[in-house]
Amino acid sequence: MSQQPGALKGGVRPPRKSPFLPLLFPVMVLAGVVYVFVYGNQEKLPSDFPLLGAGLLFGAVLMLLPLRSPWIFLTVLVGSCVSFFIVGMPAFAWNLGLIAGMLTGIGLQEMRIEMRKNARTGEWFLGYRGFNSVSEIWQAAITELQAMDGGRKAKHALLIEHGSAHLQISGSITTGLVCHRNPDVDHQDTWAVLIVDQSSSGADSGFQVTAPQGNSEPVVFVHGLSTAEKALNDFLANPDEIPGPPNWKTGIPKSAVPKVRW
Repeated sequence: MSQQPGALKGGVRPPRKSPFLPLLFPVMVLAGVVYVFVYGNQEKLPSDFPLLGAGLLFGAVLMLLPLRSPWIFLTVLVGSCVSFFIVGMPAFAWNLGLIAGMLTGIGLQEMRIEMRKNARTGEWFLGYRGFNSVSEIWQAAITELQAMDGGRKAKHALLIEHGSAHLQISGSITTGLVCHRNPDVDHQDTWAVLIVDQSSSGADSGFQVTAPQGNSEPVVFVHGLSTAEKALNDFLANPDEIPGPPNWKTGIPKSAVPKVRW
C-alpha cells in the first residue's frame, strides 16, 4: 500500500475553484444584451426593457427550479420562438432576456454547487458530505450504493473523492452498475472502467452486457452490487493506486464517464 488510508495524496488538497467563475459568461452575455438595447434600440427602450427584464427573471427562475423533464424547457423555447413570429420585436426582447436569464440561472446553480463543495471538510468526500475516517466513508457509501434501486427518487450515481483520486459508480442495482476510477482527475486520460472477463467465475451472471471497449474480445462492464462493493473497498484501501489490466480498462475519455448530478 503506497500510503495510509485517509491521507491525502502528497499531503496537499487540490485547489478549490472560485465559486463565481460560472457567472462570468452569463454576466458577459447580459452586459452585451443590455448594451444592444441601450445603444441600438433607444426609440423603443421604455417599452422593451420591461419585457427584457421579465424574460431575464423568468429564465433564471426556470433554471433554478428543481425541474427534471426536458419537455418543459422544450415547450418554453418553442413557445418563445413562435411568439417572435406572431408579436415581432417585443418578443425579441423577451427571447433575449430569456436566454440571458437561463444562462444566469445555470451560472447560479454552478456557483451554489461550488460554494457547497468548498464548504466541505474532511479527507474523504461523498457528495457534499465530508468524512475523516475510512470506516465512516465506507458506511455512508455502502448505504447510498444499496439505495440505488432505480426508483424515481433514487440516485443514479455516487462519487467518492479523496484528494485527486475519484471513484464513481453509476446505474442501479437492478439494471447493473458501472464503475469508473481515476487516481488523478487533473489528468483526464487516466480514467478507467471496471471490466470482468466473461469466463471469470466472479462475473455476475445477471448482467452479461458486453461491449468491445477496444478489446479483441467483448468484456463485461456492467456489474452487480457485490462487484461494485469490492471496487469500493479496493478504492478505500488504496485510492492512489493506478488501475490497470486485467480488472480495469484504462484510457477512458472523460466524456464517456457519466456526469454526476449534484
